[in-house]
Amino acid sequence: MTRDIPASVRGQLENLARKSGRPLQELMQYFVMERFLFRLSQSEYVDRFVLKGALMFTVWGSPQSRATRDIDLLARAENSVDAMSGMIKEVCRQPVESDGVEFLSDSVHGAIIKENAEYPGVRVTFLAMIQNARLPMQIDIGFGDVIYPTATVIDFPTMLDFETPRLKG
Repeated sequence: MTRDIPASVRGQLENLARKSGRPLQELMQYFVMERFLFRLSQSEYVDRFVLKGALMFTVWGSPQSRATRDIDLLARAENSVDAMSGMIKEVCRQPVESDGVEFLSDSVHGAIIKENAEYPGVRVTFLAMIQNARLPMQIDIGFGDVIYPTATVIDFPTMLDFETPRLKG
């Protein structure tokens, strides 16, 4: 008999929500961000991106005052909407052992952000699914920023018993 992994994941997240007192929607959002980072860590693009922003507080074990709904990355790649959207589509399609999450690569949409800045960035949005729950994803990609302290390889903490994302942060 095959196991319904998306249903199992959702059930585990519901249990975690009850135990922690955190909203299920927030936990599902963090879970899909974690699983996107895992796919990125398994992709050919892993060395082109550095995790930064609020999700680094998770790595450092610091409590967050508010839930974050996006992933902030620094790219060492072509600063264009098409290039970033293409890479994110490929990461969404990255084959991995089933973790109950489906990223809808056909929903990927990119746009320029910080248009008047010295280094404009790219925002990529798309949808993730856990069972019938549709979860919006947003990745803000910067270019040319200085990272301090220097980026090192990190293990991003996992919420459930799945392989750990390993990437620069």
